[in-house]
Amino acid sequence: MSEIDDLLQRLQAAATEGSRELDARIEMAAYGCVIQARRYTGDSLAPANTLLPEGANWEMGFLGPDHSEVISGKRRPYIVSVYLKGSSKGYWGEGNTPALALSIGALKARAAAAAKEMAGNNG
Repeated sequence: MSEIDDLLQRLQAAATEGSRELDARIEMAAYGCVIQARRYTGDSLAPANTLLPEGANWEMGFLGPDHSEVISGKRRPYIVSVYLKGSSKGYWGEGNTPALALSIGALKARAAAAAKEMAGNNG
């Protein structure tokens, strides 16, 4: 399992409260260093929004507490889809908080954008 896959798995399993350890791991994965990690897993969407690749858009949905998949633990209540500029493919993030869901979706989109850029540079 890659480091980013491990981080995504930890984020998806995170409780409703953020984690400074996860915030630092997110910053390391996104920027390659940690100076003073923002609260990507906190209450505000603003830090998680900085993880989006340039030109990306996102949308969020809420399944609600009465949704059977949320009650059973199979799904997280907040769902985000991040779209890279010029693409209709969504990179999904599910989380127990809006910030966790957006962080997950943004990290997936960043990884896809980096892979796409590498493929373009190698071709």
